[in-house]
Amino acid sequence: MKMKSFPIFVVLLFLAFSTVANAHQVILNPSQDSTVIGCTPDTNYGGETTLWIGHDNGGWVDPLIQFDLSSYSGVIVESAYLRLYVYEHGGAFPPSGIWIARITDSWDEMTVTWNNMPGYDDSTYIGGPGSVDSWWVIDAASYVNDWVSGTHDNFGFMLGTSDSNDDFFDMYSREHSDSNYRPKLELNYHDVSVQPTSLGSIKAIYK
Repeated sequence: MKMKSFPIFVVLLFLAFSTVANAHQVILNPSQDSTVIGCTPDTNYGGETTLWIGHDNGGWVDPLIQFDLSSYSGVIVESAYLRLYVYEHGGAFPPSGIWIARITDSWDEMTVTWNNMPGYDDSTYIGGPGSVDSWWVIDAASYVNDWVSGTHDNFGFMLGTSDSNDDFFDMYSREHSDSNYRPKLELNYHDVSVQPTSLGSIKAIYK
């Protein structure tokens, strides 16, 4: 059977659409954040302008951060980056063995302490910040994708280190007076997923 001709621009348009559909980027602010500290196990730090991470005075120091992703349920995550502004440190910088994990239970920034902190899972070792007075950028796509797809409930991130020396650094929290330095989640996503179609399949339509 003789194949009918078809406009090349139709093919190009179809291939372009099949690769990217309704791409968006949003910058989200935390819905809550806090730090839990082992050496002050009953103290809440939810109202502080600082998030701490590391080990200090004989206790672990772990920040918790949560973003509201309810408006993005079912989207296709292309990338997601957690951005934290580092402004001060003590001891070696950065501490060794920095990790990020998925929080598995609900918590409240104004009541969470070391003694009632939520559980966490899926911890992954990550690179630390490169310098003070700069943004620490963390690839968080796998966690965010699990949350928006409904694979896991979204209770946020926990960060920590395995360095038992008194090494730590400080980051601004969502309570900081300058919103430009508050934690952020950069989310790049598609509303829908369109399956790519081969050129042969398109030609078949025009037979």
